[in-house]
Amino acid sequence: MYFVAKRGISNHWIPLMLPGGNKRGAALLEVLLAGVLIAITVIGLASMFSLGQSSVVARGDEWVALYLGQEKIEELTGAAFSSIAVGTFTEPLIQAGASGSQEFERVTVVDCVDPTNYAAAITCPAPSTSIIAKRITVTVTPKAIQTGPIALATVVTRH
Repeated sequence: MYFVAKRGISNHWIPLMLPGGNKRGAALLEVLLAGVLIAITVIGLASMFSLGQSSVVARGDEWVALYLGQEKIEELTGAAFSSIAVGTFTEPLIQAGASGSQEFERVTVVDCVDPTNYAAAITCPAPSTSIIAKRITVTVTPKAIQTGPIALATVVTRH
């Protein structure tokens, strides 16, 4: 380690010496300081890669959860209107992903709604009523909490 000292008109590099004139101790100090700086850099890079990896996994979980929710909604909307049962149905463990290593919980809620106001749930009218609407809400939650739940909703009507 060197520092600049003024001697007359010109600047000269003078080696750093610890008290008592020990140059070897200064070299050890330089090596330790360099090691600390390298360790801080490596730890920072490692945490960046870890954060990036968890972000990629979370994004993948979101896509799989979206697919599972869409799959359930298509299954129900493809069925006959009268066969869509009203209630809450939970599938506690769905394995998905390329190797089946991702686990999800899927909750499907089917309730009757006013055909003019889909936001308000109502008591299901008698089947003889001419217009009936059912709201299907599917919420898919990854078991590994990398991301929040994904919720999809649609309304089916019978005229």
